[in-house]
Amino acid sequence: MTDTFTKWLNNFPEFAEGTEARAMLDDAMTCYMHDIPRPALILSYLAFCITVKENILSSSMPSGHDADRWSNRMNNLRSDDKWEEELQNCVAMQRDKSKTPVVEPVFDIPDHLREDFKYWKNRRNDCAHYKRNIISLSHVCAFWQFMMSKYIYFQPQGSMSKSIQEYKDYFDLSITPAGTDQTTIFNHLCAVLRSTDDLRLLFKAIRRADTKQKMDLLHRLLHHTELTKEYTKAFITEEDFVSDYYLSEYLEDLSMLYGDDPKQIRAFWYNNPDIPIYSELLKARLIPEDQIKESLLRVLYLMFRLNRGIPWDLSEDNKNALKANGFVEAFFDEYYNDDFISRNYKEMNQSMSFYVSLITLMGVDKRWVEVYCSRVAENKAFPYALGNWFASALRGGDLHKDQYLQMVSDLGLQNPITF
Repeated sequence: MTDTFTKWLNNFPEFAEGTEARAMLDDAMTCYMHDIPRPALILSYLAFCITVKENILSSSMPSGHDADRWSNRMNNLRSDDKWEEELQNCVAMQRDKSKTPVVEPVFDIPDHLREDFKYWKNRRNDCAHYKRNIISLSHVCAFWQFMMSKYIYFQPQGSMSKSIQEYKDYFDLSITPAGTDQTTIFNHLCAVLRSTDDLRLLFKAIRRADTKQKMDLLHRLLHHTELTKEYTKAFITEEDFVSDYYLSEYLEDLSMLYGDDPKQIRAFWYNNPDIPIYSELLKARLIPEDQIKESLLRVLYLMFRLNRGIPWDLSEDNKNALKANGFVEAFFDEYYNDDFISRNYKEMNQSMSFYVSLITLMGVDKRWVEVYCSRVAENKAFPYALGNWFASALRGGDLHKDQYLQMVSDLGLQNPITF
């Protein structure tokens, strides 16, 4: 039982090693293993209550409460002499519909859980006052099972823990149908979100949820308020894998996330030939003018070496950003000319994704037509894979055949392709 209980505790940061509650529970498990049930139950109960108390203290005031009375309640929970009694009052509190606005309870739980809590308080008293009622190891096991199955319900309505549970339930299709409106729980999340660490806890809890839905949630938070934007921006940019997933869905937010980080902007294009990101950097004018040529050469070099192409679904705006900043010209200057082909025609066969995507970007262009036709006519080496693709693309319509033939004629060249 202790192994199962320990594994469960490790799922919650409030029960992590080094916390007061975990120290008490470790002592409780030691008592349990030495067949001493009364102190095991007392320590377990107190650890649970202390944790629930701290959850209340870190939560927001539920709607309908008087601010002064809520402040007094918080002071009582901080008092060494009054906190247990006040905690009992918080758990016992029910929704008061007679008031306007309605006074919401601290815990939105069914009445039988309030009774269960009271039951364990009485068992704790049996132990503390050494009453005649028998307390055995089975009572300790039963209380641990109560904790494991019911702790998630003892989250104050104004707490991050409550919001985390709401989103766990929302992304669990066995509980919530797909497409259910999340406005209420989203507003609750925004009300209780206090730090980037809160977001880390949330996304750890929903790690098995659909990635697109999680990115949608981050996007909504990023554009909600300045405060949620601050926490969300930090969360996305501090984790590379989160940033990669997010930008694959919301590339247009690149400027918002990294516009004030010149080191990261340079790292984007220097380390990785990610054309969607690079083109977005160009479109948003985030690359300094004196670094644009360097960036073009670096990105093309990486694309050639890694055989990376331009994604077929890159937006027209981003394609235009590449063209407007000299991407095509740099390609011809560095990777498609007589000298380069003579030296690298074999290697070019290994970089077909690179060449096909670049030539598809520009379509039928005098620069590649002239070099290709001239070299074939002069029996100079030319990458066979690229030559075969020219023929296939022109025959299949990926490149405009009539425009190609007209250009060959205008240049006074011989067409090496049979149609």
